[in-house]
Amino acid sequence: EATEPAPAAPEPAQETAAVPPAAAPAAPPPATAEERIAEADLTYKRALALFAAAKTDEEKAEAAKLFAQAAIGGHPGAQYSIGVMHYNGTGVAKDYAKAAEWFGRAAEKSNAAAQYNLGILYYNGQGVPKDDRLAYKWISAAAENGDQKAIVARPALKKALPADVTKPAAPPFASGLPPATPAAGAPANISPAPAN
Repeated sequence: EATEPAPAAPEPAQETAAVPPAAAPAAPPPATAEERIAEADLTYKRALALFAAAKTDEEKAEAAKLFAQAAIGGHPGAQYSIGVMHYNGTGVAKDYAKAAEWFGRAAEKSNAAAQYNLGILYYNGQGVPKDDRLAYKWISAAAENGDQKAIVARPALKKALPADVTKPAAPPFASGLPPATPAAGAPANISPAPAN
């Protein structure tokens, strides 16, 4: 009697690990300063939109990442925003030193709100050493740039601080020193302007 051949043993199932699809090649970094500024601005706008819609801590943390990315790209609004997030501990760990660092970067770019906040940090000694002179400097700069809180705070701060702290620094000469006289030690020939 003929026997049928035994059925072939089933092949073991090939295990397929979940292999992530090949990542698309990263876009080359922006080449020009204008492209970098545009990229930072776009990232900042995405961060603003994400933060405005954020309902969870995770969404706020994601917005903070975008703000930080734009801030590193040099965007003063993003530098201010990530500073606020570090100051309040929103989406990132509360860290006054990091807040001061980001406010400082934005303040150097004349961001009035960052100038005011940096002045407050110096006044309170939060994240930076307490320094009334720098507090007054930054709050004054913010007031000059139109920040309403600074406009209100500056006169009160001036009244509360010693006069030597609030007096303006003497402006430096453009070339560092006044022009030299024609002959060393000889008096300059100065005549009064003719009367009209």
